[in-house]
Amino acid sequence: MKTAARLSCWLALPMLPVVAHGAETVYKSVDEAGHVTYSSRPRESAAEVERVQLPPGPTNEAAEKAQDRANAVEQAVDSQYQEVMERRRKKAQAEQEAQEAAERERVARETAERQQRIEEALDQLETEGPYVALSSVLGLALPTGPLLLSPLSSEDNALSWSSP
Repeated sequence: MKTAARLSCWLALPMLPVVAHGAETVYKSVDEAGHVTYSSRPRESAAEVERVQLPPGPTNEAAEKAQDRANAVEQAVDSQYQEVMERRRKKAQAEQEAQEAAERERVARETAERQQRIEEALDQLETEGPYVALSSVLGLALPTGPLLLSPLSSEDNALSWSSP
């Protein structure tokens, strides 16, 4: 948009002296169908021709003031654009920081939960023995009461266990 506004100003400025000095007299021609044409010469096929005197164009001082106003508008638009882009950048940065903080909080919570389970398993190890503590950490269910170990068969060197 900035480029288009700048381009239109530069294209319009050289035309001001032409309008003001080169084409003071304009002819309005109306054909039989009612179509109106404005030109520097009257149309020969026109049903009606009227000479139109144009008012004088802007002075150089007025053109400079118009250019100054156009530059001021362009600067204001550029400034607003920069502000909008800065707000968007800050918003995106804040969202990114919030996501990172949430991730750090999740990791800290999971680490604390793991640490709590480890501490509970260590406490259980001290009070109930290694097999019970290991089973709770691994999520195994061990039988309660005394264990009886007996061979499965005389050929196997395996043991089975059961509760009495």
